[in-house]
Amino acid sequence: MMRLFVLLGLLTVSINAVTYCAVNNGISCNAVCSSGFTCAYTSTAATARVCCTSANLRTATTSCYNRGTDCAARRAAGYCSRTYYVTLMRTQCPLACGFCSTGK
Repeated sequence: MMRLFVLLGLLTVSINAVTYCAVNNGISCNAVCSSGFTCAYTSTAATARVCCTSANLRTATTSCYNRGTDCAARRAAGYCSRTYYVTLMRTQCPLACGFCSTGK
């Protein structure tokens, strides 16, 4: 019975909710937007974020999300494409690095 629980634990896939903007207005953001707007991803697998009205915010569930809290900084430092760090980045920051939609 214990083996069954261990096996089930290994097969568990984590699903998270991702907030994204259904209409891309092109105004980029770094977590700061004007009043009435929210900084959101441009799609469920995007790395870019834009200021979005609440009417255009959508939530989707996905198994691809950033587990690290500093993924944007890691991406900016080039870790997504450095051979030494790619495996770590696929695990910790797949959304920020664009690994979700491209299957890199």
